[in-house]
Amino acid sequence: MTTNRYQQKAALLKDVLEDQERLADADRQQQQALLSAWTARADLERALGED
Repeated sequence: MTTNRYQQKAALLKDVLEDQERLADADRQQQQALLSAWTARADLERALGED
């Protein structure tokens, strides 16, 4: 959305880059949460003796 505003000269490049940084951070946090969930599941299955 900010990129569109930038293309229309309604936003600064700084704003676009900050939004991209926030999006990248949110994506990283989501990937970390998924990794933690899958790790916890694997640990539980291992503890229950499942493979």
